[in-house]
Amino acid sequence: MDDMSLKEEMYAHLDKFYACDEFARKLVLEDFNNDDEETIQSGSLMEGAFLVPLMIPVEDKNYDLDVMCVIGEFSKEQANLSLMETEYPGYYLINTEYEFIKEICEDNPATKAFLMGEGTIKDMFPNDNDDFNFHHNMESEHGCPAGTTNLSDIIGEEQKEGEHEKKEIDQLLTNILMGAKIDMVLCLRMDFWSIITEEWFIRDRYFPDLETVCEIREVGCTLVRKAIGDEKNTWRLSFSEAEAILALKQSPFQKKSYLLAKLIFTLESNGLIDDKSERKLSSYILKTVHLFVLENTPKEELEKLEQTKDYLKLVFIIFERLLDALKVGYLSCYFVLEMNLLHGFGQVFLDNIAYRFDNLFKCDTFIEKMVDNFKRNRIFDFFSEEVLKEISSSS
Repeated sequence: MDDMSLKEEMYAHLDKFYACDEFARKLVLEDFNNDDEETIQSGSLMEGAFLVPLMIPVEDKNYDLDVMCVIGEFSKEQANLSLMETEYPGYYLINTEYEFIKEICEDNPATKAFLMGEGTIKDMFPNDNDDFNFHHNMESEHGCPAGTTNLSDIIGEEQKEGEHEKKEIDQLLTNILMGAKIDMVLCLRMDFWSIITEEWFIRDRYFPDLETVCEIREVGCTLVRKAIGDEKNTWRLSFSEAEAILALKQSPFQKKSYLLAKLIFTLESNGLIDDKSERKLSSYILKTVHLFVLENTPKEELEKLEQTKDYLKLVFIIFERLLDALKVGYLSCYFVLEMNLLHGFGQVFLDNIAYRFDNLFKCDTFIEKMVDNFKRNRIFDFFSEEVLKEISSSS
């Protein structure tokens, strides 16, 4: 089979995966959303959240959905009094003696300890808590303290069973819920944007449009606890709500291209740990590059790519920019250019990752290899033929 035929076969698999991922995402959001302003679904739930288990051929690997739990909200005035800047852009220390922060703690030593960078999420939620029963503490993919639990433990029985018209859909949702883990990250919500982010709102761009920029300004941002350098009690700016909005503003072509890039990224970097930082390279790095590519690519060029439906062309652009960042050890946060997302990684590790990707794309059998990966999908473990037909007809 020639490369053109292989590429068409790969894109056919990609179309099916995209349709299934979107379908599963909407089902979970439908049953998980409860208009609770204290929880925030992170951007990862909007973009290939079901790469595992639907596509990655790892039989026993559980997949996780990132959710943020708001433990306090403060205004710009309160933030000015309670947050102390550090030498790292976008990272802050919290003054726990400030009266407003004491209100968040509510005389709870576990909450105060967590704000000071000493406690764990499991400490804050007793085992008999009706809302959360965390199995253990962990570090999220982005290095933030997290508690993990089963999605099925959080969603009530009535929500788990659902009220869908078709029995096949009920079973699909049950399968998804039984396999998923929730990584809960505690956060502080701000009803404003820090001055360090102001450049994002005024810089020239092709994406997103002005209306979306205004929408993002309205939602504000959050702080999550994340150690950096020698500082163990620092809190970092987080932009999950804004990223979820940006995901919804992308075209199917852009989403599919990103999903293909994420599949390649995940397969090639899976299991690789940096000896220096003892961390892996998260797919958030790839998403950041993707957003920069959309922002800096003229609309006309993207439209030409969309007309050809050649997803690999956009994928190659994304990886070209990623390799540039890896080779110099610097990738700006999409919202804070002064924040280096590759800080702390050893350059040898980053060079090795770049070398792997570079060699992969130069390989004559690259497309054939990707088709083989698609063929090893587990879609039929979750979707009956009847449901797949319904998904295909509606996509």
